[in-house]
Amino acid sequence: MSDSEEPVSRETLQELVRKQEENTWSYIQSSAQARDYIGTNYGDDAVWKYFEEEGRDFAIPLLEFAAAAGVEGGEMLMKGTLDQMNSLPDGNFELTETDTEMTVQGRCGSGGRWIREGKAARNAEGVPYYCFHCLQWWDEWPKQVGVPMSFHRSETGESCAWKLQKSPEAWADPADRE
Repeated sequence: MSDSEEPVSRETLQELVRKQEENTWSYIQSSAQARDYIGTNYGDDAVWKYFEEEGRDFAIPLLEFAAAAGVEGGEMLMKGTLDQMNSLPDGNFELTETDTEMTVQGRCGSGGRWIREGKAARNAEGVPYYCFHCLQWWDEWPKQVGVPMSFHRSETGESCAWKLQKSPEAWADPADRE
């Protein structure tokens, strides 16, 4: 801060944070509505393809980085996941770690909140369309690139979890494990 700038008051900062949280939730709601519309009108495959397109430039590069960097890359991915999920309005996640596993688990502030507010459209199996991306990006795709990660969806969005195996054996090339 330069000498000519005045510090932002605590009240101003709190108001800016509140507005940012409102804007983020507004974006999540519009995104959820679009996903629900696609799923309700065009089916599961259309939602899956939507998330494939959306995740190609976001999730795949993160997963490929983690795969190339090994356990350390996976740990960075999990810490980033924790930060991202806790940056959402109503998100509350914790990271726990043992010698063999890292887990990010908690209350989802995006799709989970959409579920808790009773707004989520679901497929025939009861999976909210909004939640498809976590299943695809953080459960299916990691296995394809060699990241021993899994996603565990919570019916209520209160305890969704990402789990990462840390053992060197778990990080072997997928082709070598078959």
